[in-house]
Amino acid sequence: MIRISFIVPCYNVEGYLHRSLTSIVNSLIPAADYEIICVNDMSSDSTIDSLNEYAGKYSNIVVVDSKRHLGQSGVRNLALEKARGKYIWYVDADDNIVSESALALLEKCESECLDVLTFNFRDLDNDGVPFKETNNYKTSFCTTGAEFVKHNFGRGFREEIGFVWRFLYRRDYLIDNNILFPVDVSWEDSWYVPKALLSAARVDGSTLFGYDYWHNQGSLCRTFEKKYQGKQVYEFSIVAGSCLLRLSEEQVDGWAEKIVREIAVNDYINYLPVLLVRSNFKERKEFYCLLRRNHTLLNEIKPCMTGISRMLVNPIMGRLFSEMFSIAYKIKHAVK
Repeated sequence: MIRISFIVPCYNVEGYLHRSLTSIVNSLIPAADYEIICVNDMSSDSTIDSLNEYAGKYSNIVVVDSKRHLGQSGVRNLALEKARGKYIWYVDADDNIVSESALALLEKCESECLDVLTFNFRDLDNDGVPFKETNNYKTSFCTTGAEFVKHNFGRGFREEIGFVWRFLYRRDYLIDNNILFPVDVSWEDSWYVPKALLSAARVDGSTLFGYDYWHNQGSLCRTFEKKYQGKQVYEFSIVAGSCLLRLSEEQVDGWAEKIVREIAVNDYINYLPVLLVRSNFKERKEFYCLLRRNHTLLNEIKPCMTGISRMLVNPIMGRLFSEMFSIAYKIKHAVK
């Protein structure tokens, strides 16, 4: 029986695969009890060759070579369809799990019949040196997702929702509740984690450190932070913001509804000015083209927008205001 499926999206990660896959195969989980599903998302480097080499050494590594680019969300959804494990662990190809903790985490899931288990993790710099430990769980107890989040995170939940890899999920729970990654949304983890946690009946945390998060300079998040691409600005503030807003409306727990709505409005929808004024003219033009083609979505979130955010999406004056703000920002911060 497959007890756990590790899902590893792979796009141009030939330089990182070794540490990620090695950390899994070096765990204490018996080889017959787990599978590693690696989906090659049309990589342009030698990722597929590296994957096939690993699959030749380990019979429990399953390689899926996608013939069209699916993106991180699509890859994870595809792998979930193919997964046979009772539990799911999403692992980024440029990170690693803590091998010594994996079996204990899985056994905790099984012994408590959990829908979701979360655990502590470490941040590593580009040289692999730990510089931060996120240690949320000194003790643990099983409860509903909403109560778990309220007790362990409170208003700090907004800082924890982007880490889909710090959880083990029961596969049947995900399937039965149709919890899939939304496509074409930047920071899809930030929608998936609240949905998976707050909908769960049985959630617990482990005091163990289970994951090493590497701050690689070439990662998607780092690229976005530097370039502020128009499509990603649109997906982050407009699309992801609206998804979180709808998610808040699904919550039966009043506290959960309030906190998710605050995250949607404050950290996504009204974060638009920060992103938009720091992008260049070409990227802002792309943003406004997307906005014009998807005006219905804009109307859905517009009532939540603050004055400056609403001003920036005005179809007539928005582009002019964004240009003015961008020029002022660049002068103040000496940005070219």
